[in-house]
Amino acid sequence: MKAKPFLLIAGLIGITAVAIVLATKMDAAPLAPAKSWSSKDSVLHGDVRLIQKKVLKESDGTVAVAVTLKSDPTESLDQKIRRPVDLTIILDRSGSMQGEKINYALNALQQLIGDLDETDRLALVSYSNGATVHSGLTAMTPDTRRRMAATISNVQVGGGTNLGAGLLAGIDLMVRSEDILTVRHLLVISDGLVNQGLTDPSGLGQIVADIGNRSISVGTVGVGRDFNEQLMTLLADRGQGRYYYLENPAAFAGLFKEEYRSLRSILATDVSLSIKTGRDISLIDAAGYPVKVKDGTIQIQPGIIKAGDTRTLYLTFKVPTHKIGTISLGQMMLSYRYKGNTHNISLGPKLSLACVADPKDVWASIEKNSWTQKVLENDYNQLKKEVAMDIAQGDEDRAMERIESYRNRQAELNAVIGSKEVEANIEHDLKDLNRKVSETFTGAPKQVHLKQKSVSKSLHYDGYRGQRSVK
Repeated sequence: MKAKPFLLIAGLIGITAVAIVLATKMDAAPLAPAKSWSSKDSVLHGDVRLIQKKVLKESDGTVAVAVTLKSDPTESLDQKIRRPVDLTIILDRSGSMQGEKINYALNALQQLIGDLDETDRLALVSYSNGATVHSGLTAMTPDTRRRMAATISNVQVGGGTNLGAGLLAGIDLMVRSEDILTVRHLLVISDGLVNQGLTDPSGLGQIVADIGNRSISVGTVGVGRDFNEQLMTLLADRGQGRYYYLENPAAFAGLFKEEYRSLRSILATDVSLSIKTGRDISLIDAAGYPVKVKDGTIQIQPGIIKAGDTRTLYLTFKVPTHKIGTISLGQMMLSYRYKGNTHNISLGPKLSLACVADPKDVWASIEKNSWTQKVLENDYNQLKKEVAMDIAQGDEDRAMERIESYRNRQAELNAVIGSKEVEANIEHDLKDLNRKVSETFTGAPKQVHLKQKSVSKSLHYDGYRGQRSVK
């Protein structure tokens, strides 16, 4: 047998965000000091396991770790402690929103104000060439509902897309809220490409990142065919929220209801996973989430967690394989905020694996079920996101090559492991994906161009949701 499959076990592309410094004044309440808690006292629990416990000497050294986070489901049943919600909508009202997009959005907002409790507060900011604050955070009493309804009805469209101005205006409203027990969330909506003010994705991402550790989350909604899905995903990741794609604007009302109900059941915010490793060990992928490294400590922020959630992240590390022996990855730590306090707990034992010379030892160390789930939940969804980018760029050949490379890689390794589920993924799912790519590039140039926009966004969204699925 050959060692080649293990040179390919987890060669995913790491996603990192480039930061720039932006001066933004944010007068927010000071954070409560961090506290250490035992896992039995924590409302979040975690499980960490190596998918393979051995790595081949002189291989590329990629190994995968599965991190599962579970939250206490009983908290969601206690309505007495339900946290009020501060929700700021940051709405694109540029000229491209004219017609059914803005109408559906405003009608959905009208429905939303009827769903909010009197303890909840809603704010509305819109942006085109600049930002307009239509209403600050306002408690939804009967009187204010009527005033907010009138405000929403008067929103007018026109102009360019200055997303940065909208973000800053919304954040400025949110950081004035000092109630640490309130869920604070911004929902950003856009249907087009940013063309006014700050247009650099890393700069826009940094605006969102600057409010980190303030228990303020940011979600994004892309509408139609012309927005930048990579930017909207970046903002949601940096803001520890979720990204949504709406091809049909008629779905606005359902999305607003879903997001509000989700916010009501949030259990933990500012969730962070960290691990301190040696200088010769690196994290090359974290289920698509941005990776931060500071003073040898790797940090991933997987976003807000609701009561009853179970979420598994697959982390791909690169370790040195120049000599036989034990390799220590270190201790995984979990940090989060709950009811105004920061909690820190250790997840499982310290992670270590062995570097060995015999490929058979490596094969035997792979946990079949965990590897299968990694392929189906992480690897295949990552492939869909990458193929989506190829489609958006009009590169059919690159998309097909990427699919074939994935097929060969997984088939070669599965010949040793023997997973029926992975075999089905290779035989059926890849054929469907291949056919989707081919159909996208079939037809007249104008048709192909429209299909590229639609298919790339829907495929990217499928991969995004699959890779970050909550059970």
